[in-house]
Amino acid sequence: MTVPALEGKVAIVTGASAGIGRAYALALAGAGATVVAAARTLGRTDGGTPEHNSLAEVVGAGAGLPGGITPIVCDVGIEAEVAGLVDETATKFDRIDILVNNAGIMARHRPFEVDTDEWDRIMRVNVRGPYLTIRDVAPHMIRQGSGSIVNVTALAAAFLPKGGRARVGQARHPGGARPRPDPPRPADGRDPHGPGPAHRRVR
Repeated sequence: MTVPALEGKVAIVTGASAGIGRAYALALAGAGATVVAAARTLGRTDGGTPEHNSLAEVVGAGAGLPGGITPIVCDVGIEAEVAGLVDETATKFDRIDILVNNAGIMARHRPFEVDTDEWDRIMRVNVRGPYLTIRDVAPHMIRQGSGSIVNVTALAAAFLPKGGRARVGQARHPGGARPRPDPPRPADGRDPHGPGPAHRRVR
């Protein structure tokens, strides 16, 4: 019997309810990792039916995978919630091996019409949020002597048509994290970039 490659590893994935974050959560669980999937809402209705693109739906999709998926509600723009996410993960599973910083905001604006509240909201989630998760997870990885951190970014700002609106929330790597590689293919075959089967080659 083949042992899953990531058996015994614990991973945190932020923004895990949909898209690339969902793909990472399912792929990691498919490889045997215990995954803590984080997003702002759980997304389960009173009747127990998971809402589309929700943590509850991701947990259901990963039910048959070698690793488990545990949902934790967390807004990475709120420092106390990030600390709670990391503390709860470390307390429950006694280690943190992988962090995938995927939570982010994509908002379209004309270049010079972004109000300060919106600017602060985007910076709080897209820039400060990954810093907080790294800051809180790093001591656990240092103590273990190992760990992997993936910062998901985008090149959307580089593909604007002339005169188009700026996607200010996606220009997330000035002088810092570089553009992401293709995300892993999820076990259910869903394209992490949108509906339909995954078509990108896994590197």
